[in-house]
Amino acid sequence: MNMNQENDNELKKNAPYLASLEKKNSFQAPEGFFEDLPSKIEDKIQAATTEKKHTYVSLHYVKYAAAAVVLLVAGYYFYPSKTIPQKNTFTAWNVDSLTDDELLDEMSDFPIEYETETVVSNDDADIINYLIDNKVDVTEINGI
Repeated sequence: MNMNQENDNELKKNAPYLASLEKKNSFQAPEGFFEDLPSKIEDKIQAATTEKKHTYVSLHYVKYAAAAVVLLVAGYYFYPSKTIPQKNTFTAWNVDSLTDDELLDEMSDFPIEYETETVVSNDDADIINYLIDNKVDVTEINGI
């Protein structure tokens, strides 16, 4: 059995109505269509290649637009802003209206600088020696 007969048998088995239809070519090409087809294709290819026109876009506009963008960005970046940052200034009126917690919050923003001193002993002997070394008169101390 050849392949066409196998296909026909399978078609009769799976789709009997489809197999019962008459086998005819319902599409017809006009006379001379396939004889003229290669020449028509060649004509269209030649027409497509000859119609090609080169259009050049002037790059002057692109250059000027790019230069304008660069100038605008540089101007925006380097132009000084008119806003002046305000400093936190406190007046007596402002401080009086603040609560203790608000004052602590405001003061925590400022660093506190301290000076550390060495602790000096206050023994009587040390004080007497200091007074003797610096030649301090006893009457000056007593205010007499």
